[in-house]
Amino acid sequence: MKIKRMAAIAAAALTIMVLAGCGKSTSAAADKSQVKIGILQLIDQQALTAARKGFTEELAKAGYKGKKIKLDYVNAQGD
Repeated sequence: MKIKRMAAIAAAALTIMVLAGCGKSTSAAADKSQVKIGILQLIDQQALTAARKGFTEELAKAGYKGKKIKLDYVNAQGD
């Protein structure tokens, strides 16, 4: 019984935290026109690096370089 109750409390707390993150953004109007894209590469592998580079090159060809999007790239190095 205690395990079920603790699981229910944990689920409720998690739901509240997720919904709190869905609140209204306080960023400036200029930031609303720019979309942020995060790229997480788990390991430094040739195929994954080529896929990331191809993705960013195609975005640049489509006219998205620096104007409409902001790319945030992180390599976890297997960590």
